[in-house]
Amino acid sequence: TSFPRTSNAGFLAGRMTAFEVLGKLVWLLVWPARLSADYSYRAIPLLGWQTIAWESVLALLTAAILLAGTWFAVSRKTTAKALYFFPLFFWIAYLPVSNLPVTIGSIMAERFLYLPSIGILGWAVAAAAGWKLPDGWRFPRAAWWVAPAAVCMALGARTYSRNPDWTDERSLWTSAVMISPESARAHVNLGTALPSDPGGLRTAIAEYRTALRIRPDYAEAHNNLCNALQHLPDRLPDAIAECQAALRILPDYAEAQIGRAHV
Repeated sequence: TSFPRTSNAGFLAGRMTAFEVLGKLVWLLVWPARLSADYSYRAIPLLGWQTIAWESVLALLTAAILLAGTWFAVSRKTTAKALYFFPLFFWIAYLPVSNLPVTIGSIMAERFLYLPSIGILGWAVAAAAGWKLPDGWRFPRAAWWVAPAAVCMALGARTYSRNPDWTDERSLWTSAVMISPESARAHVNLGTALPSDPGGLRTAIAEYRTALRIRPDYAEAHNNLCNALQHLPDRLPDAIAECQAALRILPDYAEAQIGRAHV
């Protein structure tokens, strides 16, 4: 099933949201504190006066600084070719997935910055290499290895703490729901990862209902809710209603047709 994206918004709201996402991704590159396996519908709300918050302002400022820094790097006269190459490399690698020139099927994904991050990191190293301290200033010699070691240790610790989230599907989507509570897909995927015992079914039903609260026309959530309800006593009429709801949204939805035939 398809999800609303920046292409469903007006031009200005869609591009401002895409610009905000750039800032969010840069901050995740600096410190990957809140990582999620899914940033689909409603996980990243379209930017508007009703949704803007300090996080949005910070992200927009970060993206604006990145854009201004690129302009400064390519417009000033310098012999440091790296200061030309890396900013341009970043934008060439990022623009196809940025939702800025054209919209794509995803608003945000951490993988979008995998290749472009080379440009940001190379740019930072090139700028640091060409930075001259004022006369009389000098860094302690130990700082040149203590600072990188501290950064590596901090990022290594964050990687280690993230690893348990990938233990299985249940742990992964539990983490995604915590980080992106308004992601309809994350709630559906968590529901499908839960055990099929009565307790697991009731929790899965709650997840499917949460997904439908976020996106009422989510056919897969209706179908999964149908499958879960039919395994509980006296819920067969509700299960049939959910299958019918899924088919009203997607008349050719094969799984819902099979589910309706079995209930």
